[in-house]
Amino acid sequence: MKRSGAVASVPCRYTAVAASFGEVFVAAGPGGLLEIALDGFEDAFLARLRRLYGPDVRRDDRGLAGVRRALRAYFDGRATTFALETDLSRLRPFQRRVLEALGRVPYGEVISYGELARRAGKPQAARAVGQAVGANPLPLVYPCHRVIAGDGTIGGFGGGLQVKRALLALEGVEVPERGGGLKSKRSPARARPAARRAAGEAPRAARSARSRARRPTRSPHP
Repeated sequence: MKRSGAVASVPCRYTAVAASFGEVFVAAGPGGLLEIALDGFEDAFLARLRRLYGPDVRRDDRGLAGVRRALRAYFDGRATTFALETDLSRLRPFQRRVLEALGRVPYGEVISYGELARRAGKPQAARAVGQAVGANPLPLVYPCHRVIAGDGTIGGFGGGLQVKRALLALEGVEVPERGGGLKSKRSPARARPAARRAAGEAPRAARSARSRARRPTRSPHP
């Protein structure tokens, strides 16, 4: 008997591509890419596919040769975008909206969850946006590794911080080993932290006082 709420089975084909941090698995259905896993665990990936899409899952390296070429070009530093069809039909509208905004973050740039929320048209929903990013089924194509913490540090990543560091380094983003904020060669200059703004108040006040002192004074005599 079909369980209440169950979804129709979708035929899935999958393949794997080698990256510097391990194997990347990617699956597609009739409507486009469905899942990408960056953790290198094929058994767990297959279990997820069968749980979400049904039992019709098989490896098809030849049929997904175009996907393999696109991913290899990215990992080799020869491509900065993906021209691949994706199938987000099983996601809620809010999730799709967040991923579409995420897909517009350029190669080599990083933004905060708050900024992503603003770009998705939900500036007050940074936490919900973070949850949608965390459930992203298609990292790389929708580049969640380009989202960092609001204080400029690396933040979290479902594929593991080692993988996130590798992807950011591939795109030219400087990733400090300990502490400090990330620096993107492509990102616009960031606003100064509050502490630095506060530290600048005294010099500005002093400059203002000196400026007032240099103003000519009126003579007491006509």
